[in-house]
Amino acid sequence: MNYRKLIKRIAKANNTTVEEVNREIKSAIKSAGLHIDPKLFIEAVSLTVINGGFRKNGVNNN
Repeated sequence: MNYRKLIKRIAKANNTTVEEVNREIKSAIKSAGLHIDPKLFIEAVSLTVINGGFRKNGVNNN
């Protein structure tokens, strides 16, 4: 799923706007002390999850 579709899906599921979802994602990334484009961040996390990099308890499998 591409970034735009994912953001639209999140916005719809939370009864909010795409703009608000983007603001929240940017805020969360900034709060974590990261300096990365939200689209790249979401893609990196998605790839990690798809490749089995995380378990439900948050422990890295790698």
